[in-house]
Amino acid sequence: MLCRYVEELKLQSHGQSGRFSLYDGVKCVSLNNIVKVIVDPFALDLNSKEILSPIYSKLSAMSNDENHYDNFADLSGRIVNFISDLTLDLGISMDCDGCSGNELIKMTSPKLLPLGDTLLERIVEYLDLSSEFSKVELYVFVNLNTYLSKSELNDLYQHITYHKINTLFLESKYEDIICNEHLIIVDYDLCELYF
Repeated sequence: MLCRYVEELKLQSHGQSGRFSLYDGVKCVSLNNIVKVIVDPFALDLNSKEILSPIYSKLSAMSNDENHYDNFADLSGRIVNFISDLTLDLGISMDCDGCSGNELIKMTSPKLLPLGDTLLERIVEYLDLSSEFSKVELYVFVNLNTYLSKSELNDLYQHITYHKINTLFLESKYEDIICNEHLIIVDYDLCELYF
């Protein structure tokens, strides 16, 4: 049953139809691109398109702001001069346009460097970056208590509570309630037991 629900939730988070509904107040919203189902926490990618694209956009906008424009204009001019020097060395004459901040960023493809050493640190780093830069509004972890100790889970709960990161933890087995968990057990008859 857990497998079926996780699979359906994952499909809905990628735009397909299904039985899950997510509400913002009284308004039903699509799960497409705003729900991230994390089955394998070891595969979290800081350099996913959903995180890097908005970062590139911000970097591009910053290249034109008053704090960085002079630096960028100087760099762009030096790139044009370098290309001109190359064409002269080739014995031809060519004209070249400068590049935009967006083109320069795409050309150099900056990547995020993971800072965390432990799984918990990498999860926290991913959640912080993703919640700041991507459109994801709900993170669904599947069987995370398999990989993290109770102490680590407690630290994660404190972090997501403090940073107001919406999370849902789907677990295949019952564990003792930690911290401020709101535990709901769904049995084979689909009855919900609240703790």
